[in-house]
Amino acid sequence: MQRSSLDALPSTAKKLRQLIGQALPPICILCDQRHDEFTLVCQQCANGIQTNDNPCPGCAEPGVGAVHCGRCQTSPRSFDRATAPLLFEGPVRELVHRWKFNNAQELSALLANLLASHLPPPNPKAVYVPIPLHWRRRWFRGFDQVWQLTNALAQQQTRTYGDAPAVLPLLRRVRHTPHQSGAKLSNRESNVKNAFTLSGSPPKTAEIILVDDVLTTGATANAAARLLKASGVAQVELLCLGRAARH
Repeated sequence: MQRSSLDALPSTAKKLRQLIGQALPPICILCDQRHDEFTLVCQQCANGIQTNDNPCPGCAEPGVGAVHCGRCQTSPRSFDRATAPLLFEGPVRELVHRWKFNNAQELSALLANLLASHLPPPNPKAVYVPIPLHWRRRWFRGFDQVWQLTNALAQQQTRTYGDAPAVLPLLRRVRHTPHQSGAKLSNRESNVKNAFTLSGSPPKTAEIILVDDVLTTGATANAAARLLKASGVAQVELLCLGRAARH
C-alpha cells in the first residue's frame, strides 16, 4: 500500500528548527527515539502510515473499488458517500488512542494536517458538522476530539486554499451511549438510536459533511445523517480520518 509522510513545518522556521534541534533533539511520541525532524512523529514512524486504497464509495471499506460493496448495495446508509483516507492501524491507531484517551490535545492539529494532506481542495460552500460527544463523555475525556479535529482541518484548509467549509455545531448528543468499540453491528445501531437532536437549522441546500475520527460500521454517522435528511438536508457525506477493519 502507498505510504504517507507528515508535512514539514513552514520553511520560514528552518533556522529556528535547526537551532532548537541542536540544543534539544526532538523525541518521537510513538517510538520515543530522537530524530532530526522538528515534528512530533519521526519519519520512520510516519512512513508506517497506510492509505486506504480503492475504498468503497459508500462506506470506505478498503479494497472494494469504484462499485459499492455488497453491504452498501443491500443496506444503503443515510449518508451519501464516505471518505476515510487512512487505515486505522499502526501509527494512526496509536496516535488516535493517545489523542482521545490521554488528553493529548496537541495532536488535534497534527491529525488534522495529516487528514488535509490526503484530501482534494474543499468546497467552501459545504458545511462541516462534527459528530459530537455526549457532555458526560466530553467532561470525562476533557475535550471533544472531533470538534477540535474539524476546526483544525478547516483552519489548515483555509491556510492552504484560502477558504474552507464553515464548521457548524448542528448536532447535540442527548443520549449517553456505550462505547461502540468491539460491539456488533446490531448493537451499534441500537446504541445510537435517537442519540442525536438538532441544535440548529441545517442549511437545506448546502452539502453537509459529517466529520468523525474513525469509521468502522458507520452506525453513529448513519444515525446523525438520518436526522439531517429528515430535517430536509438533501446531501450528507461522511469524512473520517481513518477506516477501521470491519469484522
